[in-house]
Amino acid sequence: MTEPQVTRLTSSVAAQIEGMTLTALDGVGIERVRAELHEHGVLVFRDQAMSREDQMAFTSRLGPVHSHPVQEFLRGGPGGDPFGIVENDANKPPQDGQNFHVDYSFDRVIPDLAVLRAEVIPPRGGDTIWSSAAAAYDALSPRMQLMLKGLEAFHEAGEKFWFEMRRTLGEDAASRTRDAFDGNRHPVVGPPSVHRSHGSLRESGVHDTHRRVDVNREFGLVEHAVRARQQPGVSLSPSLVARRHRDLG
Repeated sequence: MTEPQVTRLTSSVAAQIEGMTLTALDGVGIERVRAELHEHGVLVFRDQAMSREDQMAFTSRLGPVHSHPVQEFLRGGPGGDPFGIVENDANKPPQDGQNFHVDYSFDRVIPDLAVLRAEVIPPRGGDTIWSSAAAAYDALSPRMQLMLKGLEAFHEAGEKFWFEMRRTLGEDAASRTRDAFDGNRHPVVGPPSVHRSHGSLRESGVHDTHRRVDVNREFGLVEHAVRARQQPGVSLSPSLVARRHRDLG
């Protein structure tokens, strides 16, 4: 394997790597991907010829692969199709107000990694924007950091998510799932970060919803973001990276 060319995309997050064919990596190549992911947070690989089977095989070399947490809950355990299709059509238009979020933080265990592959490229828009939640926290004023340290995150999927679950699963299954997931909390690990979910931050030990603090762009996620224009290829991102999908044509 020739030496890959790594190009930083911003000072805070993301790099594009050329000279790597993900379907042909040996053990050394996989460790190089891990190291670059740890360094840059998001990796973009353009022009990768990859089928569903190839994507599954590559992802499996990075760790255990899971299906959607709602599917696993309803099934009673792991298994099923690990692929999630992000698409919009006449019956499923793009949601308004799609802000930065961390995927599936409402689950009991947050996934370590997402591997995204573009299949159908729209003529405009559809781009994904990633932001470094750790860099956003580091850039906050000491007073704002102190305020956040007195809060704890309640990870909720949000009303738009549950609307989609009711639409696709039915009222009964969506209700049972919501009772099991909404309001999870996780132990503090790794560097401090602005962990943006569809839920909220509350004062420790306080459950009065009038004292919630919504976390969004005012906490600096936009200033530490990178926009990846849709092209054929593969993108990798870990759990400390918030992202959003919007029509930005």
